[in-house]
Amino acid sequence: MFWYFAILLFSNLHFFSCVHGEKKPLYIGVLLELSESWYQKYTHFFPTMFEYAFERIYDRSDILADYEFKLVIRDTKGEAGLAAKRLTEMLEEDPPKVAVIGPTLSDSLTVTGQIVPFYNVIELSYIAITATTVDRDLFSTLFKVNQVTDAFNPQRIKMMKYFGWTRVGTITYQEEISFSQIENFHGLLRENNMTLVTSAVISDTSNVKDILKRFKEQFGVRIIVAAFRTDIAPRLFCEAYHQGMYGNSHVWILSGPTVYRGWIDKANIEGTGCSKEEIIKATQGYFTNEYLRLRTSAESTVSGQSPEEVMNAMGRLVSNTKYAMSSSAAWVYDTPWALAIGLNNSIKYLERSGLQLHNYNYSSQYLEAVVKGMREVNFQGVSGPVAFDETGSRVGITFIQQNFYEVGIKVASYDEISDNLTWLVDSSSLWAGNEVPQDRFTYKEVIVSPSRIAFGLIISLDCGGCILSFTFLFFNIYYRNNRIIKMSSPMVNNVIIAGCLLMYLETFVIAIDYNRNLDDFTGNSLCMVRIWLLSLAFTTLFGSLFSKTYRVYVVFRDYKFKKKAIKDYHLFGMVGIMLVIDVSILIPWTVFYPLEKAKVSRRLMDESNSNMIYYESYLHCYNEQSAYWISAIYVYKGLLLAFGTFLAWETRHITVPMLNDSKFIGACIYNVVIACIFGVPLAHVLPKEQMTLTFVLESSLLLFCTTITQCIIFIPKVSDAIRKGSTAYILRHDKSMPVLVLGINPELPESNPGEASQLEELKEENNKLRMEAANEAIAIARLRKSLLHVTGNVHFYKSGREYVVCKSAGLMSTKKISLTRKNNENSSV
Repeated sequence: MFWYFAILLFSNLHFFSCVHGEKKPLYIGVLLELSESWYQKYTHFFPTMFEYAFERIYDRSDILADYEFKLVIRDTKGEAGLAAKRLTEMLEEDPPKVAVIGPTLSDSLTVTGQIVPFYNVIELSYIAITATTVDRDLFSTLFKVNQVTDAFNPQRIKMMKYFGWTRVGTITYQEEISFSQIENFHGLLRENNMTLVTSAVISDTSNVKDILKRFKEQFGVRIIVAAFRTDIAPRLFCEAYHQGMYGNSHVWILSGPTVYRGWIDKANIEGTGCSKEEIIKATQGYFTNEYLRLRTSAESTVSGQSPEEVMNAMGRLVSNTKYAMSSSAAWVYDTPWALAIGLNNSIKYLERSGLQLHNYNYSSQYLEAVVKGMREVNFQGVSGPVAFDETGSRVGITFIQQNFYEVGIKVASYDEISDNLTWLVDSSSLWAGNEVPQDRFTYKEVIVSPSRIAFGLIISLDCGGCILSFTFLFFNIYYRNNRIIKMSSPMVNNVIIAGCLLMYLETFVIAIDYNRNLDDFTGNSLCMVRIWLLSLAFTTLFGSLFSKTYRVYVVFRDYKFKKKAIKDYHLFGMVGIMLVIDVSILIPWTVFYPLEKAKVSRRLMDESNSNMIYYESYLHCYNEQSAYWISAIYVYKGLLLAFGTFLAWETRHITVPMLNDSKFIGACIYNVVIACIFGVPLAHVLPKEQMTLTFVLESSLLLFCTTITQCIIFIPKVSDAIRKGSTAYILRHDKSMPVLVLGINPELPESNPGEASQLEELKEENNKLRMEAANEAIAIARLRKSLLHVTGNVHFYKSGREYVVCKSAGLMSTKKISLTRKNNENSSV
């Protein structure tokens, strides 16, 4: 009888415990960063949030009615290695854990997520966003209640399809959390037959400029998908501002979770090269991919409460603590619900195998049943619809947000379950002018028309210069027997005028070359023709001018020889030698490294159409080695000008206007040098696309230098030749020399034939006496120069037929010295 009552009592107690509330415990391991971590102010409140969710679960009779949860919490201190140690210690301790929740940080999760499959236990993540965990081979038992960054990729593909974009470039920072999602995006691009134009990895901000320049100029990327942390954003968008990669011209799509709200105000802008206003301008309208962290609908969740009621309740709980509530609190709250519903779903699979959930023992049968139950999870949580795909990733809703400084506007939502992109605003209003950017620019080449005004002006001036040159040539030929013109070497003057005409011909060729622009009917020939004409014209003009001065220098200043006869053909030989030097430079240049036509294009944005880029195209003469040859020409011409300057300086005191052009040469050199100092550098510095400005500057320099040179040289000769009255010339070395004035009146009265014959004899005798007087003056000048070299400050003057020697400080001697000279020492000039 005793045993009967004992058995009856035990049966009643067992029935009572099953019916009236004693539940079987399910042990859950929890890994949190409770100390020595920047996130600990949030994680300390997570156990309270878990318990609050469990209490709501206990109110449901259809979810694990016979079970209760027991949390086994371990501190990882935010270190991945310590998290792995705490996990293995926890799983090897009794009782067995049916699941593991956490850790929070991505680095720790990538380690623990690869360990738990070896213990045949599932792990739930609720904050870590790394996309690395989508690899099911490594993370076979991991389920992510929060959405990881690769959840944005289907949304990005959908957005690209909606706007018809098929070309995209990507930028990622060199860290796992950014790199993994972009790698996954590249795979989706290939699956959808879209083109990845180029991809860049930012290791540090020093290479940002080169990356964006390559995106813009080399590949023409307009759609840029990027993932990087907030501290990279200021430098990146500053460079985007400098290169004009913002606004309607380029579309930036960033990963929202790594670019914090209000980052512009908190960013360190110093050292970026931009002001805050410039960065704000560059970031106007960029897009970010965002998670649905909190359900916007007021409908009840699985707990029977609305999202607002749940968040308010947890807000009251955290207000009584010293901790803070994370922005991911909705994911934290939904995690116990996902685990409870998944375990509840697994019970039917366990019962088929004769197993019970509370007897979990890390066997593969238990794991298989629990994994099947987790895959069937589907409920409305505080963070929105909760479900998992085949990789254990959260399948839910994401948003596209457009950002304007401190304002973020949700413009579209994407439901990954239904693969539906819903626009919350008019999609065409996202850009200025309601014009949707294309994924590539439309390029159009525009042939730039030359300026007819500039062309006409230069041609008119060039023709005027030619007329002036022919006028001087006619005058020089017509008055060639005039004594003044004859003494100025008319044949050499003709060569000078020929050099001027070559200069005007060079200007004409430049004008023709400018006027045809891209209508290149001459091929590459004009390039070297221009070089040849300019070089030969310069040498012909100034070489002839300097050779005349050289003759005066030799006659009046060269003391090495008593007499030298330099004829015109000697001067022509000098000019010929100079031209040979020119030819010796130009021939190898033309044969081996000739200038050829190269196209230069200037890129212009169409302000009325952001999808159109115009290229203004020009032709210019170019060769990689041309700088060396041009330098050789410049050096040679510079030496020629220096030689002419020397001659002009040495003959500056010889005042025989018909013979000496030294003062005029000095004026010519001055004008040419000043014009070249300013003009030549400008001609090389000006960009090639400034076609009209370069043409006007180059042509104006040539016209100015040529015209001013021939006017300075020939106008005084014309003035002297046509002047009426007696013609005289003065031969003077310096102020202390005697002055000899010789003249003849051309207006002699008419005479009879006998007188004319006598007059001719007198003229011949007069010319002979004139030459003797000139030779005496030259001899005196040479003697004075020799004495000055020998005696220093000792001077002498003539008194009758004798000379008085003295020093400049006073009379040193009054001794008279007789000067005798032989008749045969006469020489001609």
